[in-house]
Amino acid sequence: FRTVDTIAAGVRGVYKYRGAVAVGTQVIFAPTGQDNVGIYEVDTGVFRTVDTTAAGVKGRNNSKYVGAVAVGTQVIFTPSCQDNIGIYKVDTATFRKVDIGESKCHTYIKGVVVGTKVIMAPGEYNKVGVYEVDTGRFRSILIPDLPTTPTRHKYGLGVRAGTKVIFVPAYEPRVGIFEVNTETFRLLDTATDVGYTMYHGGVLAGTQVIFTPSGAYRQLKNKYPGRDLPAPDSTVDLNIGIYEVDTDTFRTVDAAATDQEGYKASGVLMGTQVVFIPRLGPSVGIYNV
Repeated sequence: FRTVDTIAAGVRGVYKYRGAVAVGTQVIFAPTGQDNVGIYEVDTGVFRTVDTTAAGVKGRNNSKYVGAVAVGTQVIFTPSCQDNIGIYKVDTATFRKVDIGESKCHTYIKGVVVGTKVIMAPGEYNKVGVYEVDTGRFRSILIPDLPTTPTRHKYGLGVRAGTKVIFVPAYEPRVGIFEVNTETFRLLDTATDVGYTMYHGGVLAGTQVIFTPSGAYRQLKNKYPGRDLPAPDSTVDLNIGIYEVDTDTFRTVDAAATDQEGYKASGVLMGTQVVFIPRLGPSVGIYNV
C-alpha cells in the first residue's frame, strides 16, 4: 500500500472528491468540495487537476457533484448541489457544464450508463434525471408515485440490468424500476418490511440484482412520508435483497446470522460470489449466488 500526494496539486479542505471512474490509464475524480477535477495518471503515478472555475463551477461547498460515469472519452458528473451536469473530456483535458434548469440540492444520485444515456436515480425529490450524451440534452422525469416532499435519499443508487435501471431502496421501501427505452418508471412492492435504509448498494449477478445489506437502519432520526420509524427493539433483521430481472420479482435472503452492523457500498461480484465490504463491523460478507 502507498499514497500519492494531492496537496502539491492544490487540493485543500476536508471535502475533496466523491466518486471516480477509469478511462484508459487515467482515473477521474468527481469534485465535491474542490474547484477542480482530480486526475490520477496510473502509468506515471502523477496526480494533477483541471480547473472548473472557468466554466462557472466554483465555491467550496461540500457537495458539487456525486459520482462519475464514462461514456467514450466523456466523464459525466451527477449534480448534487449544482444547477448543471459537469462534463470532463479526457482527450482534450477540458471541463464544461450543461445547465439543467434546476438547483435544488440532492435531487439526483450517481448516474448509470445505458447506451448513450446517463440515468440518475431520485435522491431527495421525486424525479429521474436523463442526460443524453450524443445530443447534450438533459430532462427530468417526474415520478408522481413517490413522495413529493424533500426527504432523505429515496434510493441509494441504480444498477443497470439490460435496458432497465434498478434503483436500490434506501428510505423508500419499494424497488424502483426505470425502463430506459420507454422512459417509464414503476414501483415494485417488497411485500415485506425490509426496514429503513436496509440496503447500501447493488450489483448485477447474471439475472439477479443483489442488494447490499446495511445496518444503518438502526441509527435513524428522520421519518419518511407514510412510514413509521422502527422501534428501538425492532425485529427487522439484516437481509440481502434480490431483484429477479427475468420474473420481475423481489425476495430476501436472511442475513441475521452475520455481522449486524451491516456492509457498505455495492458488493463486488467474483465468479458466483458477491463480496460485501465491512461497514462498522469486523467481518467481510460473502453471498453465494
